Amino acid sequence: MIAYAPQICTFFGLAADTAPRPELGETRTRLVLRDLATLRAAHERAGGDGALTDRPALRTTTAGAPYLTREATLHLDLDGVGPIEAVTDWAPDTATDAEHAAAIALLPPTS
Repeated sequence: MIAYAPQICTFFGLAADTAPRPELGETRTRLVLRDLATLRAAHERAGGDGALTDRPALRTTTAGAPYLTREATLHLDLDGVGPIEAVTDWAPDTATDAEHAAAIALLPPTS
């Protein structure tokens, strides 16, 4: 797999040879971040630019059991690259206080 564009690696603080992980759904323009705090930091680095979305997502454990979570996505137009998505999953039912605080500060209200 070809590494992310240098602009993506620089923006997200990744090693220059970091490549997308297809098993996580990553592509050259979509990457999975560790947590909401990392997503929030990326949004702040972008100067608050970029759209934020939050939606239910169905995932599967390594044992094959399905579970419902939330997927938070930051949509950015990165200079020299174009549109990219940075995503992270979070589960409101099991989130820590810090994750809830990050979600409240970052994500649009859900109905």
